[in-house]
Amino acid sequence: MRVARAAALSGLEGAADLGRSAAPPGGFGLSHENVAADLRLRKPPGYDTLTLYMQISDVYLDLGQDAFAQLIRSISIGKLKTYQMYEGFKVRAHLHKVNTELLRKSIPKFWARLNERDEDFGKDLAQVVLVSHLEMITGVLDFLGIPHENGFFAKDIDPKPFFTEGWEARVCEKFRGVFPDPILLFYVNHLRWELLGATEPFHPASPSAT
Repeated sequence: MRVARAAALSGLEGAADLGRSAAPPGGFGLSHENVAADLRLRKPPGYDTLTLYMQISDVYLDLGQDAFAQLIRSISIGKLKTYQMYEGFKVRAHLHKVNTELLRKSIPKFWARLNERDEDFGKDLAQVVLVSHLEMITGVLDFLGIPHENGFFAKDIDPKPFFTEGWEARVCEKFRGVFPDPILLFYVNHLRWELLGATEPFHPASPSAT
């Protein structure tokens, strides 16, 4: 499978153009300069200063560093090689090679880059994390009734109508204990970021509250 195909992993639309960023539909009636100046004063969590949309770095940072470390430790080197993502990620991660030990040692550096809002790195890292968990992705897509091809969105399908109200809570409840919570929550919020234009991360209710 070619890299561009692997990058089309469900929830990773248009990954051939990793440099793009979300843009608000229409205008706000304010210049970007005024919006940015206003938000520098308020800084609401989960909002980018120019787009008012959640950014991929927000998805990671909302998890916290301990959960982020679990994401990194879950990366499958074999899957990166299978989907021809190894070399590209090695360059993006600033590593001379990618193995479990170097990934573990790089967790603080990766976390710092996301705190510095390195969105391109965050997008590439998301591909690496999610391609390592295709079993989870296929399970979630099957549960939501979304057509896919082994975890990849079926060609020419618009998946947005399948994300009906409350889908996030239903997914988290269904797969709690089946897949690690940080990885499942990351995928849920990645879908919300990439496909649905969410403004802030989703937080599932604790089991005791349900």
